[in-house]
Amino acid sequence: MSPPRLALTTTAAFFLSSLSPILSRTFVFTSYFNATDSSCTGAPQYVHIEDIDGCNFQSCQLVTIGATTNYSTINCYSDDQQQTADNYAKVDAPYVLVEQFSPEYEVCGLLTDAVSFYADGVCWELPENASYAAAIATVGADLSVELSLYNDSVCGGTDFYYFSVPSYNVTTSQCYEGYSRSFKFYANTPEAASWSYAGSGPSASSSGMSSLSSSSEASRSSNTLAEETN
Repeated sequence: MSPPRLALTTTAAFFLSSLSPILSRTFVFTSYFNATDSSCTGAPQYVHIEDIDGCNFQSCQLVTIGATTNYSTINCYSDDQQQTADNYAKVDAPYVLVEQFSPEYEVCGLLTDAVSFYADGVCWELPENASYAAAIATVGADLSVELSLYNDSVCGGTDFYYFSVPSYNVTTSQCYEGYSRSFKFYANTPEAASWSYAGSGPSASSSGMSSLSSSSEASRSSNTLAEETN
């Protein structure tokens, strides 16, 4: 039996943008911080992870998201999963990481880009390089995940995409296909027994990163993300 598949409606195309495959394994992290974090040392509210020609570090600087002044950095790493885990663990912050894979290769065979969200249950307005306006992400102590992506900046109305990822998928590492792409989820939280920080600098108070693969429950209020199995 092949892995479960998600048949996405065309309205879900926002989530699966076409980017060049990452071949160099150099991951460019463009991280966005809230308006009060002028040193960019807290939990990034959103991170866009991709590969570009060359990677130039950028220290903390002002950026505008909507009508709000925020802060941003650019850093270069060799691993997206562990570095994301470390970046959030060092500030005791839960996160959701979504990897997207090239449609031109085998399913979940070649990573193209990824995004991560601060999973604090708060509505965060997102920068213009995101294909949606705002997001709310949460991670339970059992590593279940809820992710809502909105087309408006205040997380209101019914025009949103809702992903519910049960905890039993944490260890299954399933790969899902949708709208000619495939993707996986990863997540962790300070409340989980698996919480740890493997990098340098201040360490988290709890203790490996746990992977969260894609959900067998994924739906939205209007245009449904229907699951299929072969």
